[in-house]
Amino acid sequence: MEKDGASGSVRAIGLARKTLEAGRGNFGLMGFSLHEVKSMGGKKYLVICSFFESIKSVKPSFFKVVVDLTCERVEVNIYG
Repeated sequence: MEKDGASGSVRAIGLARKTLEAGRGNFGLMGFSLHEVKSMGGKKYLVICSFFESIKSVKPSFFKVVVDLTCERVEVNIYG
């Protein structure tokens, strides 16, 4: 059992990034930027991040990713 949210947030970031790589490829994730990680209660986290999706991208794409660590469910939403 976790004593604080630190290891939970690290797991949430890892699952978010792994899911984005699976769906978008890992080339653009070289410019991966983490903007915020927020606990949503229990073992659920909101991860806000961005990255350049291709070498020709002029600006990064932003994503809100909800990660539920109890069942490892990841929901990705594009925003911005």
